[in-house]
Amino acid sequence: MSASEKLLDNQGLQSIPIEKEPQLYQLSVEQYIQMIEMGLFHPELKTELIEGRLYRKGGIPERHAYCVNRLVSLLFRELTNDEFDISVQNPIRLQNSRPEPDLVIQTKASWEAGGDPKAEDISLVIEVAHSSLTFDREIKLPIYAKNGIKNYWIVNLESNQLEVYGLPSDGTYNEKKVYKPGEKTSLPGMDKEIAVSDFLS
Repeated sequence: MSASEKLLDNQGLQSIPIEKEPQLYQLSVEQYIQMIEMGLFHPELKTELIEGRLYRKGGIPERHAYCVNRLVSLLFRELTNDEFDISVQNPIRLQNSRPEPDLVIQTKASWEAGGDPKAEDISLVIEVAHSSLTFDREIKLPIYAKNGIKNYWIVNLESNQLEVYGLPSDGTYNEKKVYKPGEKTSLPGMDKEIAVSDFLS
């Protein structure tokens, strides 16, 4: 036995299997929240937990911010009842994921209860996308569908259109509609329509 092997043996390390390939370590939502509460992330580092993996969020471009602000103003004006409320760029809690959508319409009861809203509390998730379009379509969309988010909108700044997804099952949405400025769409669960040109022009 070599000197290095004796050292490992004395430390009880030889019984630990050594992987030939790097292994991906996946975080649970609980571990991720605990790390945040312990202050393990730099305050300026913005992250999302997606399927157990940490993703660094990019900065917010000017047009993205403008569109989010327009949507917030519009939705606050339209949500005049006591059933729903709006959450802006805050986390939601899903299985193995804690994404931070640009906008969420959730039940008033879940908003007042505090904590992250869950899929059953949410009427609509909205992502405003330009550079993140592929990520929002190919990564987030199936996760939202798999977790039962009933309605998902992508405000596509690249093509200047609103993509409306509904009827989730088996990790995808069975319904997709596209709206352009000049058209109107309905707010899910409400007898209200909004004009796409009010937030996208």
